[in-house]
Amino acid sequence: MRARTVYFKVEDMQPVTDFWSSFLGMELTKKSKNWCEFNLGNVRLGFLLNDFGDHYSGARSAVMF
Repeated sequence: MRARTVYFKVEDMQPVTDFWSSFLGMELTKKSKNWCEFNLGNVRLGFLLNDFGDHYSGARSAVMF
């Protein structure tokens, strides 16, 4: 078994995708209002907009497996 997609729920999509685009040195491969992702070879790194009213403390995001 292997992970094909790893994604994070985020509260503000733009600063997150700006940071990861700069850090990875690549552009997004998919982008919509609530979902963005990078293709990292065999793994997709995705970000889901937290528009469900979930509240997190600390890093303000949640890792989903």
